[in-house]
Amino acid sequence: MAKVTATQILKDAAELKEQKSKDYQGGKWTEADYFPFGDESYMHMIHTKYLRMRNIMETKNPNFESLEDTLIDMINYCAMYAAHLENSKMDGETADAPKKKDLFTFNGKGEKVFHHADKPWANDLVNNNNLSQRDLDVARQLWEIQKERT
Repeated sequence: MAKVTATQILKDAAELKEQKSKDYQGGKWTEADYFPFGDESYMHMIHTKYLRMRNIMETKNPNFESLEDTLIDMINYCAMYAAHLENSKMDGETADAPKKKDLFTFNGKGEKVFHHADKPWANDLVNNNNLSQRDLDVARQLWEIQKERT
């Protein structure tokens, strides 16, 4: 039997990513929906996999996800983040532009302005209820659920 190569692992990771994309997105959600805070979201997922890897290495007794599974997931999250960075460059995002992690800023009237203008619930919630970022995340999820039901 031939030894496994890094190239084969990368091919397997790409295939797994495509399969999972169909399950997670199902034609309804985009990858961006899973990473609403841009860099912060990608770094969080990579960090989560890093912690999982450390836990497996320290305990040597995983109940479900193997070290290999975790590493392949990490490969895919890193590749998705790299694609996000490249796409951001092509879209002309600059350091001065509001980032997705900057959910809101204040306008000249002292009102919070939400940076996801395609979400009609956002500015109303932020301006009228003075919601925190966490509250806003929960509200977004509830809005998406309600949208699905109608």
